[in-house]
Amino acid sequence: MLASLPIQVLVQFGIITAVGVLLDTFIVRPFLVPAITALLGRFAFWTSRPAAAKERSVRTEA
Repeated sequence: MLASLPIQVLVQFGIITAVGVLLDTFIVRPFLVPAITALLGRFAFWTSRPAAAKERSVRTEA
């Protein structure tokens, strides 16, 4: 499909993709992710809770 598109559309697609990658690299990951993690506190790591509960249940069974 990309081979049948005009060159201008491919250039626009490439520029938009490059801008998105740069925004993610230099703004989202270094600033937004730590800020959201700080705001959410312990709720930012929601996947660690079931692992801790599972570890406790293993200890009590032994």
